[in-house]
Formats: sequence, C-alpha cells, structure tokens
Amino acid sequence: MLRRVQQYIRQHHLLQQGERVLVCVSGGADSMALWDVLRRGGYDCIVAHCNFHLRAEESDRDEAFVREQIAPFSPLIVQHFATTAYARQRGIGIEMAARELRYQWFAQLACQERCQAIAVAHHQHDQAETLLLNLKRGTGIRGLCGMRPKSDNPMGGECPIIRPLLCTTRDYIEHYLRDIRHLSWVDDSTNANTDITRNAIRKQLAHYSKAEIEHMAATAEYMQGYVDWLENRDTMAAGRVKLYEEIKDEEQDWFIDFFENYNDIMTAEYIDVSLFKNEVDGSPKVEEEPTPRIYRFNITNVEYGFIDIEATSMEEAVEKVYAFDGDYFVHKNDVTKIEFEQYI
Repeated sequence: MLRRVQQYIRQHHLLQQGERVLVCVSGGADSMALWDVLRRGGYDCIVAHCNFHLRAEESDRDEAFVREQIAPFSPLIVQHFATTAYARQRGIGIEMAARELRYQWFAQLACQERCQAIAVAHHQHDQAETLLLNLKRGTGIRGLCGMRPKSDNPMGGECPIIRPLLCTTRDYIEHYLRDIRHLSWVDDSTNANTDITRNAIRKQLAHYSKAEIEHMAATAEYMQGYVDWLENRDTMAAGRVKLYEEIKDEEQDWFIDFFENYNDIMTAEYIDVSLFKNEVDGSPKVEEEPTPRIYRFNITNVEYGFIDIEATSMEEAVEKVYAFDGDYFVHKNDVTKIEFEQYI
C-alpha cells in the first residue's frame, strides 16, 4: 500500500518532500492508515483531530485514542467544537455544521503551520458513495466526477485538500492496518445509523465486490477527464480522454492492441495521438531516421523507483526496461507492472 499511495501522490502531484502536510485523523481506520502511510513515506506530518462533542463519551474516547497513538510520533493539535450550538446559530443540520467547523479550522491551522496541503482519508468506497449519493439527488457531469485527488478547501483558504487514498479501497485499508502494520483503530457508532443517507448507501455498497467499487471509482476519474478536456485543463485524465475521443471511431487493430497492452503506461499529459499510432501499428514515422528520446518508467512491486531509458519508441523502451543492467536489474518475474511516467 505504501508504494501504491506514493505512486498516486507522484502521478497527481499531491505533495513535495520536505514541506509540512496537515493530516486529519479521527481515529478511524481510514485516517489512521493515511497518517501511517504518509509518515512512513517520509513526509513531515502534523496531525489535526476534531472533537465535536456529539457522541458523549465516545467522542472523548476517540480523542484519547488519537493522543495515545499519534502524539509519540507526530505533532498533534486537538480542537474542541460546540457543534450543536453552531448548528442552531447557523440554522443548519449537525452534519453540515461539523463539516463547516472542521474545514474552517483546517484552513486556519494549515496556514498557521505553513503546510503545503490538507490530507484527508477519502478512499474508493467513499468515492462510490459520493457518486450514488449525487445520482440519488440528481446531478450533471460534475456530480459524476465525485471527489478529485486535489481540490480547493470548501471553506476557503490557500491550502488545497488532497486525497492520497483514492487509489485504494476500505477493505484493503483494514487489511493493511490489521495484517501488515498491526495497528488498531476506533469505530464511530453513528455509522450504523441508516437514517443518515450516506450511511444507508454505505450499507448497500457492503454487498458490492471490490472490482465493482474500483469500477465506480474509475468512472469518476473518467468523468473528471471529460470535464478537464472540455475546459482545456492539461491533466493526465484529460490526456486519456483526448486520445480516446480522437481514435474511438477508427476501426484499426492497433487501437484494440493499444488499450489492451498500453493502457497502464498512458499517463503523459495530452498525449500525441499520432506518436502512439505509429508505435503500436508499426507504420513508418514522418522523420526518415527515428529520433531517440528518454522514457522514464516507474517500476511497481519492487523498491527500484524510477528508471530512465533511451529508445526510439515506447515498445523498444519497454523491452529495454526488462534488459536494463545498470544500477538496477529488473526481471519480468519480479515486476507486477511497469508504468510509463513521463518523457524527459
């Protein structure tokens, strides 16, 4: 999980090493895993915990748990809120009041501590919940985008909200904590209250398979790409959509071969479609002599990190990765996936 999250952070440019990140920890499994992964990844974490005083002794239990688990390892700041009084004063519901209070405080604290980002623990199950919730209420294309890896704070402030765990599921998070890291967490008893719409949707999603949850999360990412493409944003998601839209109606074997074999390396921003056509179907390039370029790959499932390969085509570069005999040596049997990172 550590490598998966680190790769996701790099792909979406969520964090920079050496700068502080505000990690929001409730004590639940999701936020405990977020803090543990970021700390192990070498990020300078400062932890924020909110006590909304909405669940009597359980709220104080959560605070005590977070203090015990976090304080010995990371700076911890706890804030108490009079949530019920705030909700009455603003004329809003308790859930909305708690949301406003925490994001206002996160913005202030991130500015005060000079943090580069505010990390929250939303994951793919949360993404699926958001999509279904928006569909039930009625939505357009933006509602189908769900939550983005990075977004503005809804309560203002210059520090963005980031979601490094959108690359994984709740089931895997609990497996990571219980079986790999042997860390504990606390459960919020109000999550069992299905009178709350999101909780009711969460209960329904408990019957969905891991693959179905991942497909729903992927759909949100595809829709983000369409919005970015329509708004001329230069993002990886927009690059995938641009490529698909330009070639989807072409009845060529290379198109099928590309999406079956090259989808995992299609991460360059606003991909040059003609480049990939030539490389996949083997047709001649415009230039008489192929021009070498540097391809950077991220090797997953091993600790090697980045490898730069000089080649005249993507296919040649992929073959060279497996034959590379420099500081690293990569065997096909050792590698779950090689992923194209960028042109150099």
